[in-house]
Amino acid sequence: MNQNSLSVFEGLSPIVLGATGHRDIAEGDYSVLKKAISDELKKIADQCVHSPLVLLSGLAEGADRLVAMSALECGWHISAILPLSQDEYEKDFSSQASVEEFRNLLSHCVWIKSLGDKYGRPECYRQMGFELAKQSQLLISVWDGHLENGPGGTAEVIRCFRQGLPNTRPQLPDAGPVIHVLARRSEHVNIALKKGVGFVELLAPCPAGLANVGEELRWSVVLNAFDSFNAEVLKAKKTI
Repeated sequence: MNQNSLSVFEGLSPIVLGATGHRDIAEGDYSVLKKAISDELKKIADQCVHSPLVLLSGLAEGADRLVAMSALECGWHISAILPLSQDEYEKDFSSQASVEEFRNLLSHCVWIKSLGDKYGRPECYRQMGFELAKQSQLLISVWDGHLENGPGGTAEVIRCFRQGLPNTRPQLPDAGPVIHVLARRSEHVNIALKKGVGFVELLAPCPAGLANVGEELRWSVVLNAFDSFNAEVLKAKKTI
């Protein structure tokens, strides 16, 4: 864990972007997807110049790591939520090279949370999705847009984030927007898409499934409020 990076957070409210997506994105699409992801990360960075920027990911193979590597290259911090203990999680990776790639990314994380081994597969991945929804203000998804994923899949993570986790009180749950980067899975590489690989759209929050309008503007205002707060904190630090 990169403890030295934690000093930049002192007194500030970080902008936290969760990441989700397919493990099996088509290899030939990586460069297009990486550019689309990096462009979105840079847009947020340009809007939030006073704020620490953190990418939160499970660091699984495929989309998670592509976003994490792009984030590091764009000057973001990264952090990780692991669905299992590290030893058990690494059993899900396809090769020793993949394990080493995971460990290298893990070494760059400013903090790491493991959910341990109390949940079995696939429930552990569902719980990780819930944690991403709770810890992030926005979500970026590298996803083909299909809704048939099972428990813990990309589609469920996106639905939980946009609609909010269930509340026990009679009030609308917290929900947030999803930056959707259109991707193809390797098994569907020959299927034509209505929009091109790397096409980006904002999926607006819809708390408890309700439709909403004006969300893109509202979330821009939210990010500006975070950054204004951090600007004031930095200004105050200079006077101490």
